[in-house]
Amino acid sequence: MGIFDFLKRGKSFEKRNKSGMIELFLGDDISVSGYTPLSKNPEVQICVNYIAELVSSMTIYLMENGKKGDRRIKDGLAYKIDVEPSQIYTRKNFIYQIVKKMLIDGNCIVYPEYQGDRLYDLKILPNATVISGEYTYKVFNDGVVYEPDEILNFISNPDLNNPGLSKGYAPELKDLVQNLTQAAKTKREFMSSKYRPPLIVRVDSMHEELSSEEGRRKIIEKYMKTSDAGEPWILPVEMFDVKEIRPLSLKDIAINESAELDKKTVARIIGTPNYVVGIGEFNRLEYRNFVSTKLMSIAQIISQEFTRKLLYSNERYFKFNQMSLYAYDVEEMANVIKSLYPMGLINKNESRDWVNLSPTDDGDEFKLLENYIPADMSGKQKKLKGMEGKKDE
Repeated sequence: MGIFDFLKRGKSFEKRNKSGMIELFLGDDISVSGYTPLSKNPEVQICVNYIAELVSSMTIYLMENGKKGDRRIKDGLAYKIDVEPSQIYTRKNFIYQIVKKMLIDGNCIVYPEYQGDRLYDLKILPNATVISGEYTYKVFNDGVVYEPDEILNFISNPDLNNPGLSKGYAPELKDLVQNLTQAAKTKREFMSSKYRPPLIVRVDSMHEELSSEEGRRKIIEKYMKTSDAGEPWILPVEMFDVKEIRPLSLKDIAINESAELDKKTVARIIGTPNYVVGIGEFNRLEYRNFVSTKLMSIAQIISQEFTRKLLYSNERYFKFNQMSLYAYDVEEMANVIKSLYPMGLINKNESRDWVNLSPTDDGDEFKLLENYIPADMSGKQKKLKGMEGKKDE
């Protein structure tokens, strides 16, 4: 049995050896008991906060279907959702709260309050309880019962057998969170001197004072305590045998390797790249894939619930603008604009908007390469005059 096993016993350990000496090792319990909530685990919180921070940074667009493609609508409802959805929170904090509650609790219930036909407020109900039935569900909050069409129910990781409910990530993360909590406590205790004793003192087993803790302390005070640091001990040779030991390190018990593996698994379950939990370096391609998959999946859950519960028109819908999340630098963005603008695919104002510049009065025209003339005048260039007859020939 090693030193680490002694530490986990949580009480004094005594062992009689072959020579009739008693070895003393005093240890405290460093094991973790009980359940650690997901909201208390640092790794889970890092992943959840990272996702909530990015999703809440995206602009919410109100879109309308059109024959030539969908276009953005800017009206009172669009302003309400994108600027001031809540009387308490800003838009960013409001979406942040929704995402965080979705990922930690599984469900986030929001009650839309109306004044006449006008949407007045969106209230997050933190204490709401979802009770699932066979084909539907109900929401209970402070003694009030809500039907599914009266509330917004944002769900992550939905339960296949219970409509309206989420099974959350707790079942998958329970053991991992417990392991990480244990690893953190073990590391903290090992880094302190309390669990790194430099000596084991073997004392004659016939010494009566060993029968109590007070007696053992008296021996330490009498023979081993000195007034000056580094002063040698003077001990009776027939009573004491002092052995220097080398305590286990974190590397010896593989704490770091085990914790790193658990962190990677936590990140994989929640859906974030490994660099979020401090493993590896930032990778731009990995980040873009993360935006296109995990972040946009959560954004679609929110936007589709907004669309389904807040809009009457079948031609309109909400969506999050993900362009602001991609890790473009100025040079890369300039190259994208250079390739699109000369082809007439974007206009000047759209180009300026991508780099956070204000629009200009003449910036809505689409222009083509050459002299950047309007697209509808591209066939009237001087160099094309007289070419009609040659084409016929």
